[in-house]
Amino acid sequence: MSSTMAFPVTFSARLKVTGSAQLNGGGTVKAPGETVNDSSIVPASWVWSAMLRYGLGGGLNTSPSGSTNEAFGSSDLNDWDKSGFYSVSFTDGQNTPTGQASWTGVLLALMRRWETGTSGLQIAPNGSAFWYRTRSNSAWNPWHVLATQDYVQTQVNSLTTLTDDGVKTVTNADYNTLTAPGFYHCNSTGQQNGPGGANKLLVLATANDPPKHITQVTFPIYNTGKYCPAIRYMDGEGNWSSWEKIALVESNNVLNAAGLWLTASAMIKYPGASSGSIPNFGFEVEDYVKGDDLSKAINARYLVYGKDQSGVALGALGGMIVGVEQTKKTWARLYAYRNQNGVATADYIGILANPDGTYETRSPHPVTSSHEPFSSNASQINSFAR
Repeated sequence: MSSTMAFPVTFSARLKVTGSAQLNGGGTVKAPGETVNDSSIVPASWVWSAMLRYGLGGGLNTSPSGSTNEAFGSSDLNDWDKSGFYSVSFTDGQNTPTGQASWTGVLLALMRRWETGTSGLQIAPNGSAFWYRTRSNSAWNPWHVLATQDYVQTQVNSLTTLTDDGVKTVTNADYNTLTAPGFYHCNSTGQQNGPGGANKLLVLATANDPPKHITQVTFPIYNTGKYCPAIRYMDGEGNWSSWEKIALVESNNVLNAAGLWLTASAMIKYPGASSGSIPNFGFEVEDYVKGDDLSKAINARYLVYGKDQSGVALGALGGMIVGVEQTKKTWARLYAYRNQNGVATADYIGILANPDGTYETRSPHPVTSSHEPFSSNASQINSFAR
């Protein structure tokens, strides 16, 4: 005999069946809604589906895809606000770890019961990188990446030439070919297109193929000789500039500059009695050897000027000018300029050396006696031969 009852039946006050029950040798139970928070009996299939919905026990072909209606129905990871383990595959993703719309991987989401404080965590391994972000109150913070040691080393190697043993050593270094950004040790033997000597080299470049707008800076590997660092540049057409020295406060290199600004009471010093020889403070003509023929006359000026007037004779106060003529005559003149702004009037005392060994002198007129050189009452003497 069978009987169907559409009302709750209690057995010994222990078993309570909800929904409809058929007591004809078997029974069925209606599945409840999305969540269950009471003592209702639910089917095992519903429990398994609920577990899979949040990734518990999920695997290939069963782990839930959050972008479908299995979970969130959204390709914006900001909407993935339930704890669980999810498969991710986007072509239109938003707020992904890499920032790219196309992203595939897995996601672990942990949500706090209350929204205040740190209310959420998302973790997303992606290749050899490990991404994570947190949610503060109701807003997600930016993604951050953790990486393995090998991954970090790969990134460092791609950006620089640093190794576990220091910098990359280059033998027979051709500086024109060292264009990859990084740090190098360049031996002096067999080097080409360098500043000379053995150097540590720093290369800075933009990401171009072929590379351009490159800066190379060299530092002597040891500096007992007090040599200066050097620098050069590659332009946008791939042309290298000449090497230029970076001046050191103490150096044995030649300083080539447009000007030298000395502070008040500045002094040029030498060791004096402790030195083996008297210093020779000279001025070298770069493209002329004494006695050679000249294509044009040479002269050099050592003058004192008024402020911002060094480019014009009107600003000169006094000094010395020396020169060499095409006839091979050499001369030196000591000048004094009239101290009036806008006036270039001057005169000089001079001496000239002829190639045959004779000399000529010259002085302004009238010539005063040498023991009273600039006195207004000095007695006049005969002019020097001109």
